[in-house]
Amino acid sequence: MNDANVELVRDLVSAVRGRHLHWVQLGSIGVYGRYRTGVVDEDAAVEPSNLYERTKAAADDVLMKEAAAGGIHLTILRPSMVFGDDMPSRWLTALIDSLGGQRPLLLAGGRGILPLVYIANLVEGLLACARRDPARPRVFNLSEALTVHRLMEIVGELTGVKQRPVSIPGPIAWLAAETLGRFPGFPLTPSRYEALTRMVEYPTERLKKETVYLPPMSVEDGVREVASAWRKRS
Repeated sequence: MNDANVELVRDLVSAVRGRHLHWVQLGSIGVYGRYRTGVVDEDAAVEPSNLYERTKAAADDVLMKEAAAGGIHLTILRPSMVFGDDMPSRWLTALIDSLGGQRPLLLAGGRGILPLVYIANLVEGLLACARRDPARPRVFNLSEALTVHRLMEIVGELTGVKQRPVSIPGPIAWLAAETLGRFPGFPLTPSRYEALTRMVEYPTERLKKETVYLPPMSVEDGVREVASAWRKRS
């Protein structure tokens, strides 16, 4: 992972040094670390917690130092969890399946926030970054918040199922994840509990204010599109 995310970037930077190219880097909000609550903007400290996040942060650091030395012009776009119908990762459709029944389980009332980016919005964000005046290096977040409860409502609207969700209190869900989530096959792992109960937002205001970024689709419409396509194939 270090070879792909860091060393390759280092080699490419060396190859283009001094040509004053505008480098648009696809980063990740993961570099900010594991916040549980709050609003995390582009000025937040970089505190990665796993190998992927550390390598993405290291690549950003390589590029920022090169930009500071005048070797490149730089824009870093940090998207949250990217989803789309044709993407190989099926985490969203698996979550949609779990919320599609009459008695879906909601952790802590479904108040957890999913930080999402529809794939078409990511493409538009990259294009907006490429079109900006790169006179100074800049970092932009790209994310849209959707609560787990709202995701359940969207799935219910699409399926026509009258849902009566069962809410599991946060402390009980955490205890189950910590004690039973280590066993193979148990659906609630500590990492899944964390992902479904975090209440963190990553504002995109800077990107909208300083570039021509205009999202082609809301995150809710993106979810509807993915869920509809998934149901047709199922």
